[in-house]
Amino acid sequence: MKHQIVIVGGGAAGIAAAAGLLKRRRDLDVAIIEPKDKHYYQPGWTMVGGGVF
Repeated sequence: MKHQIVIVGGGAAGIAAAAGLLKRRRDLDVAIIEPKDKHYYQPGWTMVGGGVF
């Protein structure tokens, strides 16, 4: 399997990097390597405890 760009980590930074690249160049073949099935926005957990969410 070959990709033009491979991003290791599907957290907020990895997803943002992939989205930014694809926004600039829709023709890129970008792959994200992430072992987890779900992503949780980690900074949001403090807001849950504070009653914001």
